[in-house]
Amino acid sequence: MGARTKLDCCPFWRKILTAQQSFFEKDRSPEVSQFWQFFRDLLNKEDGASGPQYRRFLDQIGSVYRAISEQTHGSVIIDSSKKPIFGLAVCRVPNVSATLIHLVRDSRGCAFSWTRRKARQELGERAFMSRLTAHRTALGWVGRNVQADILRIQKCRHIFLRYEDLVAQPALEVNNILSQIGLSSISSDQDGIFHAPVSHGIWGNPDRWSSSMRTIKVTKDQRWVTGLSTRDFAITTVISAPLLKWYGYRLFRSPPG
Repeated sequence: MGARTKLDCCPFWRKILTAQQSFFEKDRSPEVSQFWQFFRDLLNKEDGASGPQYRRFLDQIGSVYRAISEQTHGSVIIDSSKKPIFGLAVCRVPNVSATLIHLVRDSRGCAFSWTRRKARQELGERAFMSRLTAHRTALGWVGRNVQADILRIQKCRHIFLRYEDLVAQPALEVNNILSQIGLSSISSDQDGIFHAPVSHGIWGNPDRWSSSMRTIKVTKDQRWVTGLSTRDFAITTVISAPLLKWYGYRLFRSPPG
């Protein structure tokens, strides 16, 4: 779902990249090499991190958001960044009202997804996404969700949602999120089918490049229940068992509750 244009050729992003060049430079900020210090500072400082390099980073995030808002004339920006630490940073940006949406899927479903071959249409016919082993997926799943749970005890507006609940009642869950952030509800032709305008997402599921993605159909994907090997199922379950139970998932091979 997008303009199907390379990032540096997209009129929308070219203006923002030009105006906010320092933020998008590869070797732009010391906070990347001092990740855990930055994390500790963010956790300990309600008004942001303490050092000037961290304050500069937060100011840069705010500048990028303002540039996007000016380009779109919109009041709400959906930032699909996957790292909870970045979400915590956004919560500390001055004059930004952030709501963190913590979307969780059964770790075995994630493991199965990452073992599959997935084409990256934007890079050509022979380009594919990297695949991950079950134990790497499980470790990453635990790490990211623990970080996201830490954000619950911070003063960040937080919405928790399971993937399985979303696909079971998509219109209800989407409108519940919209109501919590003060937006009007949306309708669908039938539950699970939504029509979306062109977006300018930079990164995400390769399916977004499909022209049919202007119409989004939300359906439950349970292929992992029978498709994930016994070995990978066991590895993923052992590593992620405490959090699986915490989020209300069964540990045995059956459709999640």
